[in-house]
Amino acid sequence: MTQLISGLYRQEGGMSPQPSSTNARNAGILGEITAKMDSEELKKYIKDNKLKIRVNANTNKNEIICYDKNRNALKVNIKCPAQDNKANIEIIKFFSKKLNKKVRIKSGLTSKEKLLVFGD
Repeated sequence: MTQLISGLYRQEGGMSPQPSSTNARNAGILGEITAKMDSEELKKYIKDNKLKIRVNANTNKNEIICYDKNRNALKVNIKCPAQDNKANIEIIKFFSKKLNKKVRIKSGLTSKEKLLVFGD
């Protein structure tokens, strides 16, 4: 027997999360999972020394989640909060270390969507 209780389905063996059609839709929209992306794989998303990213701040760790084909941007988790420029500084450190290049944020200092520019 299945019964809906506040977003969870109660089944005889316990509770399970409610099925989500959003996840199914996003599976086709989002590109391959790239959490363990190396610098060579990351370089294929950089066009004219520019990279568009969408940031989710205040997460557990710094990581690249996936490539969003609709927005033409990498989804990135950053562990620092989006206050006092902390997340922006962490983004610069993260991508500088990953690519061994200087990084600056060209646009989006106060937005989730940012345009990074790479230099030597």
